[in-house]
Amino acid sequence: MKKIISLACILLAIVITTSPYVYAAENTFQTTLGIIANDVANPTVPTNLAASVISSSQINLAWDASTDDVAVVGYRIFRDGSIIASTTSLYYSDTGLTASTTYIYSVEAFDAVPKYSGQSSLISATTTAFVVVIPPVNPTTPTQSSAYSSNAGSQVLIGDLRITQALDSTIISYMTSEFAQAKVYWGLTNDYEIGSISELLYTSNHSVKIETLNSHATYFFKIEIVTVGGKKQIIESSFQTKNNVEGSVLTNVSNFKASPLEKSITLNWTNPSSLTFDSVRLVRSDKFFPRDVFDGETIYEGKVNSFVDSHVEIGTTYYYAIFAKDSNGEYSSGALTQARIGIHGESEVQTNSDPFANISVLRNVDPLIANLALSGFDFMQSGIKLINIGNSIVIDGSKNLVISLEYEKVPEILKTIAITLIDPDDSTKVFPFLLRVNKDKTAYEATLAPLGKSGVYQMKIIVLDYKNQGLKRLEGSLKALLFNQLNNLRNKGILRKDILAIVLVGLIILCVFVVLYRKRNESIN
Repeated sequence: MKKIISLACILLAIVITTSPYVYAAENTFQTTLGIIANDVANPTVPTNLAASVISSSQINLAWDASTDDVAVVGYRIFRDGSIIASTTSLYYSDTGLTASTTYIYSVEAFDAVPKYSGQSSLISATTTAFVVVIPPVNPTTPTQSSAYSSNAGSQVLIGDLRITQALDSTIISYMTSEFAQAKVYWGLTNDYEIGSISELLYTSNHSVKIETLNSHATYFFKIEIVTVGGKKQIIESSFQTKNNVEGSVLTNVSNFKASPLEKSITLNWTNPSSLTFDSVRLVRSDKFFPRDVFDGETIYEGKVNSFVDSHVEIGTTYYYAIFAKDSNGEYSSGALTQARIGIHGESEVQTNSDPFANISVLRNVDPLIANLALSGFDFMQSGIKLINIGNSIVIDGSKNLVISLEYEKVPEILKTIAITLIDPDDSTKVFPFLLRVNKDKTAYEATLAPLGKSGVYQMKIIVLDYKNQGLKRLEGSLKALLFNQLNNLRNKGILRKDILAIVLVGLIILCVFVVLYRKRNESIN
């Protein structure tokens, strides 16, 4: 058995180290991002600031967009006179607040220089009182939801219970009226047979993430609370993970490209095949790529898959972002392209190339951004996290691909996070996508439609730090497999050793399991 494991490890090492598709390069040359010279006016002051009280610990803010002679870059949020965050959106969720407390807010717009608008009119809001929340009864299991005290008359109160479901994980968060330590159990039955997680510290703000769950499955959980003084509380309930239905997940549009003509620019794309797809919003800017559906000029909304932009000037580069919208009004992260009509006599103008290729790496970025690596990004298909071998990820080319970066891994500053894929058969076909924060503010995400063919897609990720005028660049590859095209893999650049690597990894895991199982039996005997 030891010889088998050793041989497998050697073969795996040879496969990984000889693979020609591992990209770990990072550009090191320097440049400047540049400041727009003709930006002379301050942005207008944001108007109609509104506050919505969500709970005892959260207040949501929203306001109307400001305008600028060039472009509004973002907004600063003030709470009780101090800056607490900046955002590119027209809304912000302020969390971690104290119950029954009044807060005063204002917002301020700024541009790229930066010039500031001045603060908006003030608005106040008061968080709700701490309310004990009993988990909702699951209609299919009405007896599994309860709350009781293990020490009558000495309860520790549990409130603001929130359950955030995903395909293969769930986050359970809640607050306690006193500092307490918690242990969470879960399982497919109310025996909680799968596992448990214990907190190390006493706190009043609790959150636990349960991972490696099955999609569209009902799980039962139990929370045991013990305070420093010995008070106890137990609650039991259930949750259901999301249904893994590829057709119901909204993806970005694909094959988004721009073609300059004599006096116009034609844009084409392929709409998502999702059953929830409603329409697209096409946004344009002549400064840089729009970061969301509100950043730039909306030039088209509808369901067709092409548009002719005739309001253009020769010699000006136009940056486009297109966002798919579903039936619930939610938008995809966005796909990007750019184009310019060349001046008469100018050599051929490059379009649809990597939009970030000529932006050099700048080292003066936030430390969190500077420390980012490709391993920090998650690649998911059908709710399963894919294995990252070096800087290469093997994917199923017939399924949606979710690329995400946890929210806490980058700072809350103005930034653009984008990923670019290069077609394995034609390097002129380049498809950039935005990673944007999800509505739960847990991750920056992009959902891509199936790539549709086998091949090695060169992948480039950039994080543009507007605050520090810096840029981080990462490179790697996606190896897409279509199992009905295995005979063509060699011609597509995916060799037999890529499949062998996967088989060897499984063999190693199996061998290790067998050895450990035998040792355990020997120790018992």
